[in-house]
Amino acid sequence: MYSILKFLIVGLALVVLIGTSGHNGQVGIAQSCTIVVFGNQLNQRVIDQVPAGAIICIVDGEAKQSLRINKSLTLLGVSKPVIQSSAPGYPALRIESQTEIDVTIMGITFIGAPDYSDSRECVVEAPIWTCPDVIDIRGQARVTLLQVILSEGRDGLHVEGTARVVAKESIIDENRRHGVFVRDSAAVTLTQKTRIQSNGTSDRCSKPEVFCNGVEVQGQGVVGLTDARIWTNTDWGISAVLKQCGYREDNFTGRVIIQGETIIDGNNRSGNQASMGNPGSHPWNRPEVPDGQVCLP
Repeated sequence: MYSILKFLIVGLALVVLIGTSGHNGQVGIAQSCTIVVFGNQLNQRVIDQVPAGAIICIVDGEAKQSLRINKSLTLLGVSKPVIQSSAPGYPALRIESQTEIDVTIMGITFIGAPDYSDSRECVVEAPIWTCPDVIDIRGQARVTLLQVILSEGRDGLHVEGTARVVAKESIIDENRRHGVFVRDSAAVTLTQKTRIQSNGTSDRCSKPEVFCNGVEVQGQGVVGLTDARIWTNTDWGISAVLKQCGYREDNFTGRVIIQGETIIDGNNRSGNQASMGNPGSHPWNRPEVPDGQVCLP
């Protein structure tokens, strides 16, 4: 079997069982792989050559690549493969399409790249920014993240345009700026105990004018939290871009929906939000809640 899997296998009817926790405990999801590849063999050519709707099963190993997806596709990790961005200033994975596509990513760890240089985070700063976020999702992409880990980038998950993202049972931690950044008319749902934790590791985050939040939302962005965990981030656990939150402008007309047993605690490690309270109409605006957890309209 090893000698067969050593190379790409096209059209293989391999069935992989991925365990996910549903309402009634552990269940199996069967996936038939279109292609099987070891982690160190995954590259842009593999993604470009498979048909739309294909399932790429990644077995073990580490891919040092900065990848792009612009069609419907599934990346399915087997035995915990790792994808690490190979180029400073670029995301590990960018998903973008001006028409609607459906992308599913399961069971993979993504590690971001360092900044482009000591003085510049992003390799491209205009007109369309290209930055070392771990996963960057734009346009009309529809993306499901299941049991993924996003670490060590600028933002762990950066979403804009009209993209729609659902993250389940995932971990977004130890990124340099925000765990999750949502702008324009994009929408992100964090659910099933997805954890946004310990983000804001950059030295820049010590400055009061620099925000390094668990979740930041601006414009007409929408964020839904259901049974999520947001804790130990450097600044706000979750914040809209509003003057009452310490920003220079009011730039938020979207929505934030908090449901279920969502936990937001232990944020504001920088102390920059001390004396700010938790402004807005939400359950965290109580005298006994430590400052700097939630700031919303």
